[in-house]
Amino acid sequence: MSGPMPVKGYRADVCLTSTTDGGTHISWKGSWTTRVPGVSGFLTKMVRGFATGAAREAERLQKESN
Repeated sequence: MSGPMPVKGYRADVCLTSTTDGGTHISWKGSWTTRVPGVSGFLTKMVRGFATGAAREAERLQKESN
């Protein structure tokens, strides 16, 4: 990405753990400081939506490959 970002100090920890059914549990926790007042809630919803969509797509692809 280029140009000014609306956040600074972004940090994320991602933990992948095997599940008993052969899948993977993904834990993704991120934090940041906003440069623009009032955008934190929007960014939180955006990141949550992205993560949820990625998980659903991974589940769909797994079912499709079986």
